[in-house]
Amino acid sequence: MLNGELMSPFIDEVYQRLQTVWLEGHQRLGIEWADVRDVPTGQVAVGYVDEPDQRPAIVLWMDVKGNVKAAEDLLKKVQTNLIDQGAQREEIESKGVKIVVYTVPPREGLRRNDKAVHFIKDDVLIVAGGVMLAEKLLDRWDGSAADSLAAREPFQAVMNRCSQAVGDAKPAVRWFVDPYPLADALEETAPPKPAPTDESDTGRQIDMVGALRNQGFDAVTGVGGFVRLDEGPIDVLQNTFIYAPKPREKSMGRLTLPNDKLAELPDWVGGNVTSANLISIDAQAGFEIMGKMYEELASTELGDDAVGLFDEIIEGFADDTYGLGTDIRTEIVAKLGRHAVYLGDYTTPITTESDRSLIAIETSDSDTVARALEKLFGEDPTYRKEVVVETVVWHSLGKAADGETVVEEDDFGVPPLHFAVAHGYVFMSTNFEIIRDTLSNAGNGNRLSDAADYQRVSKTLDELGATETCFRGFARSDEANRVTYELVKQNRLADAQSLLGQLAKYLLENNPNGASDGIVDGTTLPEYDAVREYVGPSGMFAVTEDDGWYVAGFILKKESGGNAAAGAK
Repeated sequence: MLNGELMSPFIDEVYQRLQTVWLEGHQRLGIEWADVRDVPTGQVAVGYVDEPDQRPAIVLWMDVKGNVKAAEDLLKKVQTNLIDQGAQREEIESKGVKIVVYTVPPREGLRRNDKAVHFIKDDVLIVAGGVMLAEKLLDRWDGSAADSLAAREPFQAVMNRCSQAVGDAKPAVRWFVDPYPLADALEETAPPKPAPTDESDTGRQIDMVGALRNQGFDAVTGVGGFVRLDEGPIDVLQNTFIYAPKPREKSMGRLTLPNDKLAELPDWVGGNVTSANLISIDAQAGFEIMGKMYEELASTELGDDAVGLFDEIIEGFADDTYGLGTDIRTEIVAKLGRHAVYLGDYTTPITTESDRSLIAIETSDSDTVARALEKLFGEDPTYRKEVVVETVVWHSLGKAADGETVVEEDDFGVPPLHFAVAHGYVFMSTNFEIIRDTLSNAGNGNRLSDAADYQRVSKTLDELGATETCFRGFARSDEANRVTYELVKQNRLADAQSLLGQLAKYLLENNPNGASDGIVDGTTLPEYDAVREYVGPSGMFAVTEDDGWYVAGFILKKESGGNAAAGAK
């Protein structure tokens, strides 16, 4: 599909954007992406390096054996373009190798490395972001350095676990990141944040990475894996390991995702969803983790006053503070079971709010939970009690009956939720309609578990070893990705409420060319109906292990006749 004429204009645009990210965000080498992609004859590797007392920098390794002249021609073009930009060229020697260094004038308002460095040794082209980095690479050239990435325990653990999974198979891609140092490096090289616009704007921004660190999630010291292509009926197969050795502290130490048999979908899951995921959880531990993270985010505004805030709120529901008399921990949380279902679909026409999702958690005592919800919301003017197929749904209105108290989200970014208790589960969502539609469609005979594409994915999951897992997922990739595709085509992805939309927003805000310059020009994409025929259903599973989580996922080849019924409404 990507090599065909249909996608050619968009792929060219992506190449141009990759070039722009490389040039504008780092060394401004003045070359086209096509100039680079035609040079290597073997492996290509890209690393993001953060050395003490040095700015983080990218380094590119490229095997050019048999194509050294093309590499030299590329470097001549680099030289011409950088000198035209006012760069100063010099040559130095290290370990008997000639290193060419360009000092590039910095652009106002951007934090960047001001050196572009390259050399060729043993038919390998190196492009690096600084002289010291290039010299350190040469120091390590013979592979004898004791502190190499390959010698680090997290890297070894990740690669060994994925190798164990794939056996003798040769992956097309290997990758590894140390997530928290990477986040720090990206933050350091990002453009400065804009100053507050008025006195009410404190300029404070939620530090999610810092919050996760404070709660012990920096126990994850390595994430990586393999990607393989064209494995029989599978188009793409990935194996990933998240390395988090024990002991783990604080909220990370409480995190529990027990393995269980998750093969059976509840009958109420309708056949029109685009994705369905089964999750094994410890709801009680998850509730306490959520509380600690809430306090971490609240501390951005409240400082030390946020300590104990979550407990204060929960206790306020139980005593006379709010006059509700509901002990959330004992009447709701303690009644939750170990299994959760996470569903997704979308609405048309496609907008930034089209994606919908809900989570349903098993309960051992539906009546007690339903009574607790009645006490919580029965007198709340921002909630309306509605009945859908003999089930009470607590519909968050986002405002009080007088229409003045708007509750789009609380002060710390938590949106209001809608609730229902049905079929032995507690349903929660930020979207009322998906709860209504799920309850309305239950029992109409259209079950996802009967769909041919779901059964095909489920069979593949079993063949890959998904017997006892903490996560087991299914997606109609052609449908599940439609909203993202259409928003990219409309150049509106950064406005979406999804996680991907928030990532796109972050990339735009940290775009060296400014947020008004899009990530890619999506208008060059073909209509979605011309693309979906190439995309088959997908599956994923995760297993909790002693020192982390093993994850495997795949996209199946599209069978004639396509996937089963679409999830659009």
